[in-house]
Amino acid sequence: FFPGEMHVRHSHTPAFTYVLSGGKNQIVDAAGTRVVARETGANSVGPAVPWHETTNVGDTTLVFLVVEMKYKK
Repeated sequence: FFPGEMHVRHSHTPAFTYVLSGGKNQIVDAAGTRVVARETGANSVGPAVPWHETTNVGDTTLVFLVVEMKYKK
């Protein structure tokens, strides 16, 4: 995501996320609107996301690797 770029409303299955290049993004979802700083190298495993939108509100390019877990053990 280049500065100012937005990823419109979408959803995810449970996923592993790794931040390749960090910065600040604004997230809009059912919980409201918030700005989150993402550190390069940060990672997480999260549940399904019914919907959200994200916008790069910083001055760096944000790069994420998202691996969706579309299977059950």
